[in-house]
Amino acid sequence: MGNLVLKGHISYATKRKYKWVAEFGKNTCEKCAALHGQEFEEDDVPYWPHPNCRCKVEEISVVDEIESEINEYKEELQQLKLQANELLGDTRVLRKQIEKLIKEAHSKEANSLEGRLTRLEYEIYKLIDKIKSLNREDINKHVLERIEKEIENIKKHMNKIKSNIEYKIVKNITKKETVIGGKIYSSIADMPESYNLLKIGLNIENYNEKYIQKNGKLYSSIDSLNNYKIQKDIRDRINKEMKIKDCKVLVLNTDSSISNKIILSNAFKNFLDKNYEQLKTNKKTKDTKIEFESIDKDLYSTFHGAEIKNISVDNQGNINLRIEDFYNFNPGRTSVKGRIGEKHQNRGELGPYYIITVLKIPKEQWQK
Repeated sequence: MGNLVLKGHISYATKRKYKWVAEFGKNTCEKCAALHGQEFEEDDVPYWPHPNCRCKVEEISVVDEIESEINEYKEELQQLKLQANELLGDTRVLRKQIEKLIKEAHSKEANSLEGRLTRLEYEIYKLIDKIKSLNREDINKHVLERIEKEIENIKKHMNKIKSNIEYKIVKNITKKETVIGGKIYSSIADMPESYNLLKIGLNIENYNEKYIQKNGKLYSSIDSLNNYKIQKDIRDRINKEMKIKDCKVLVLNTDSSISNKIILSNAFKNFLDKNYEQLKTNKKTKDTKIEFESIDKDLYSTFHGAEIKNISVDNQGNINLRIEDFYNFNPGRTSVKGRIGEKHQNRGELGPYYIITVLKIPKEQWQK
């Protein structure tokens, strides 16, 4: 039969292939059953395993294989098209940020970024048009690889523009704008705890007095705590992280909004599952770190070095413990939020403080 050659430079040898089809019944032997569905080249088709075998061998259409591969290419092309459209959406977000910078900061560099973004948008539109214009006969592996490279190249340029925008935002944002932006973002993202703790650090509304009155107490100094061990632990940590000797301490009650979120979080549930037998048998377990998952975004954004301490089970079977963390913005943060916090902290506009969240989990809530 020779070779079958499709447009688009996809070539397939038409040497025939065959599939073994067993006829299943009460007398079907193991050999026939094992061969069922196996594919063979023309020269490799096995002989019937035994006399009176009722199995048959069916020819596999080469055209079917070609269609299957083309369909895979088409699906991959569709994914690339979606990626290109997502990039276009990203440019619109970046454009809004650039326009805000131009309006508020009157930055010449922002004007330059706008020009670069416009050129990038043009490249994305060209790419989308190219994808739309591809006919069936044009689709092949090499075409898809070239489109993938173009998309990756656009992503690199876009990330550079994004980094420049973020740098400008961090550089120009004021404390007031941080508070306003934090309020809007926390409302959209449903992250009230993150915003409330930020307000305490920035000393907004007398250290967010209403929130503190509802959820706990803010101590002006570590010395205000009536527990030497806790005082020492806090001093050791803040000295290690920031080389300071004192800070404010926020103690949140067992019925605080953060306490309730922690108990319902995946990370805390995993902690209970992991330590269940230990707590049930020994009534206590060792202090440990806890890392909140991104699905619990409010806690994930709030705590970055949280520890579970003083874990014990009381005579009523309730678990008592503390979640502790140091609220600060040390150097090296990569997120925009982290870099903005670091900027305000370096300027003395944001004061680091220690957080102690007290938890009490009733017996009926944790024992199986």
